[in-house]
Amino acid sequence: MQPEERPPLWAGVPPLPGHFLGREALLDTLVKQLTNGQTLALSAEGLPGVGKTTLAVALAYHPQVLKHFGDGVLWAGLGPAGDPRLALTEWGQSLRADLAGAVELADMQRAVQHLIGQRRLLLVIDDAWELEAAQALRCGGPNCCYLLTTRDKGLARTFAGAAGMTSVPVLAQDPAFTLLQKLAPEACAHDPAAAAALTQAVGGLPLALELLGGYLGAPERHLFPDLSQAALAELADPAQRLRLAQQRLGGRGPAVTLAETIQLSLTGLPDGAADAFYAMGAFAPKPESFSRAAAEAVTAGDGGILALLAARNLLERAGETGEERLALHQTLADTARTSMPDAAQARHRAYYLAAANEDRGDWRRIERAYGQIKWAWRHAPDSEALIDMFWAIHRHQHRRGLWRD
Repeated sequence: MQPEERPPLWAGVPPLPGHFLGREALLDTLVKQLTNGQTLALSAEGLPGVGKTTLAVALAYHPQVLKHFGDGVLWAGLGPAGDPRLALTEWGQSLRADLAGAVELADMQRAVQHLIGQRRLLLVIDDAWELEAAQALRCGGPNCCYLLTTRDKGLARTFAGAAGMTSVPVLAQDPAFTLLQKLAPEACAHDPAAAAALTQAVGGLPLALELLGGYLGAPERHLFPDLSQAALAELADPAQRLRLAQQRLGGRGPAVTLAETIQLSLTGLPDGAADAFYAMGAFAPKPESFSRAAAEAVTAGDGGILALLAARNLLERAGETGEERLALHQTLADTARTSMPDAAQARHRAYYLAAANEDRGDWRRIERAYGQIKWAWRHAPDSEALIDMFWAIHRHQHRRGLWRD
């Protein structure tokens, strides 16, 4: 997807990754939105590590996008401490102007807007954390379009409007496994079942798959079959997966671990929200879900706190529209459990024990909570807790024929 000939302006755009899988339909949709002349701003928000920046890079290199924005692409990477002044200075240099004399941010904006003039440009604002910083870079002319990536749903909605928001999903199982195969073919060929289990364990999160593939694909881990087997066994441990690190695409700083990438989404949230996130580690992750009432009971947070976590894509709404069902992605759950308080696990067990005991004959209600009840059973601290869970649930298991459970 490398352009045969770069457009006149090509500033700050990261190199295209070597692997881009499972996004073809989404890419086509976004290309149409960017080139149909109806969308002034398009934002892409999603989980940390879901590949928002990679998608933006793919769009910047797409032949149809480059044809439409014939004057080029200006890219600005912000991040939590992003400085729009630095980005505007770099854009000014690309436009052959020195903005060093501009003192006020507004003066820099006006200068860049004047320099852009009638040019047809795509302006990419990557990894935005503050609305003010993103809006400061909204300084193109009438023929420009903006592509914003952010972890924050509220920021995305304000910048692009509800119609301009696009949530980037994780990869489905097949493309997730294909990506891992491309990165670590030897390990996947040696034990396909273990490799497939790893893609499920990280919930198809592209960053996690890239890190797993880099680890498994290293020569010292795949030259002999027993080395691949040992590496696969190591990565079955969530703690080992969370320690894997690489430099962010387009980033300028040091390598960042998978855990740090996720924990970064807690930046700027009130202490209660961070505490609630770690407490959610008590829940069984996706594909299981839980109610809002359960989330409030286990995290000791209210609906406002849960909404803040959802806005940062640290918590997902599950089920049909209108239902208050929530879910936690597998890799986020692994991260939450690194600092989960013991009290949260105890509250989870108490909540679902009470739910099972409320009406042992109501099989539909118990069925809906059964995944979380099994999770509480599995993490019971002693035989007394196990016996309590057994008496609460054995009638349901018997009636539903859940003999293995």
